Amino acid sequence: MPCRPLILPVLLCVSGTLVQPRAVHAQRCRLVRDIAPGGSPASPQALACAFGDRLFFSASDSRHGLELWVLDDSTGALTGIDIDPATGSDPRGFAELGQRVVFSAQTVAEGREPWISDGTVAGTLPLGDLVPGSRPSDPDEFVSAGGRVFFTATEPAAGRELWITDGTPAGTRRVADIRPGTLGSDPHGLTAYGGGVLLSANDGVVGSELWITDGTTAGTRLLRDLNPGTNNGSPAGFTLHDGSVWFSARDRNAGIELWSTDGTSSGTSLYADIHPSGDSRPSDLVSFGSRLLFAANGPGVGIELFGTLPGGGVGLIHDIRPGGPSSSPRELVAAEGRVWFRASDGPQGNELWSTDGTSAGTVSSGDLRAGGTGSQPTGLVAFGAHCYFVANDGGGDGLWTAELPGVLPRRVCSLTAPRGLALCGCRLYCGAVSDPLLSVELHVVEDLGAAVRGVGAGCLASMSFEASLPRLGNTTTLRGRNAPPGTLGLLVFDAALRAPQPLPGPLACAGRVQPLIVLGPVAGSPTSWSFGLTIPNDPTLQGVCLPTQSWWIAPTPLAIATTRTLLLSLGR
Repeated sequence: MPCRPLILPVLLCVSGTLVQPRAVHAQRCRLVRDIAPGGSPASPQALACAFGDRLFFSASDSRHGLELWVLDDSTGALTGIDIDPATGSDPRGFAELGQRVVFSAQTVAEGREPWISDGTVAGTLPLGDLVPGSRPSDPDEFVSAGGRVFFTATEPAAGRELWITDGTPAGTRRVADIRPGTLGSDPHGLTAYGGGVLLSANDGVVGSELWITDGTTAGTRLLRDLNPGTNNGSPAGFTLHDGSVWFSARDRNAGIELWSTDGTSSGTSLYADIHPSGDSRPSDLVSFGSRLLFAANGPGVGIELFGTLPGGGVGLIHDIRPGGPSSSPRELVAAEGRVWFRASDGPQGNELWSTDGTSAGTVSSGDLRAGGTGSQPTGLVAFGAHCYFVANDGGGDGLWTAELPGVLPRRVCSLTAPRGLALCGCRLYCGAVSDPLLSVELHVVEDLGAAVRGVGAGCLASMSFEASLPRLGNTTTLRGRNAPPGTLGLLVFDAALRAPQPLPGPLACAGRVQPLIVLGPVAGSPTSWSFGLTIPNDPTLQGVCLPTQSWWIAPTPLAIATTRTLLLSLGR
């Protein structure tokens, strides 16, 4: 059947065939596979999504111990990789490097060391025995930045220091010996920023302070001694917001307060002394539009919900537990229009709350478990306007979801003991029990609702690509800025994410979609453009996941610049 390229029909036309309608459910939960047959727990853990559509995790099939497993979210193909047949390699800490992931795994012969995998048995290889023999280097805190992966590791002669890899054994090396000797600088809090990494490290001279690195020895330096002298500034909680990195740190006069940095010494400063007579200890920082929200200890109110103010400075958003006792907001996650979190107002115990950034808009989602114990929400994950989380209503841990403020959450399917929630593609994965005859196995939750998820980056850092929620029966607006001058913009859709394919032009851009549906030309100009896409009010489209990129084409000579990829999850 021929495709109509300039509209989104009720039945999506892809590559000459129609995506067939199916039965509609609120959320659909299903077992991915009984990895450990016979009732033994597979115990999937360390779930991490890479490249937008591949789930890496560890699990046990009852014969090989905890080993590496890879699920292709687009095809459903599941691959088990047995790194250490003797005891299980317990892989964890996955970080993207091109179309491979770097992680740590342990073997009897070499201990825990860095590995790399493309998701196949043949493509899963060690990056080196950093500490020769069975003694481990214990690599940790893998972070992708600037086309490399940074991590920390321990050597007997140097202690714990900062390392880097380009994905080859020869390119896996220590970045710098920040603290010479066997003690090590104990780098931690590694956070990608500006092609390099921000971190906390102790050089043995100024204490634990703020450092920055570009991946070279010469480019690894103390950014600022936040708490001058040998006292520790102890920066922590690094969070990217509005082009800067925000964190908590100790100042000799102000105590532990809110700081920000633009990656320069002069651009690193104390932002606010929230508790002039004590430590505010900001934590659980989250970027929410133009504002930063977090938990902090305020004078007279205890640990409550705070945020930056539109005109500058910081203010209390809402005193959830009035007076001195703390509500202790935790696990703040930003969804469409709201931030969700766990807090206790006292009588209800720890329950789910949300805020729009105002006091009046900060509300409880209700007493899911009556009494002062609370349902103890944890593992909060935002998807569109929804929040998915694990909570106990008195009948054991289950998977729950909330969307509307002040409305009691509802149970998702009948999964019990869910753990390790991770989004991949347009689905939610977790370890859980769905059958009395099974133990903890890998499950997937589908039809999560309307959402937009970004994957990767474009080949020009200046180009942006965003979209409003693709709700059924509404128009979603795709928009962007700063495309190359003199180019023609097209929106390219596909039925699934593809491996990056090189496109013509000097920028060496890559396409993550094949042009199976093309909409355009894009209205406006490369400086600022938008495109309205009407989503039919057809319930059979609920849960359809559409990958899209905007391609900007220069005809002579042919060159294509691409934005990041967006996954449009159609739904309510």
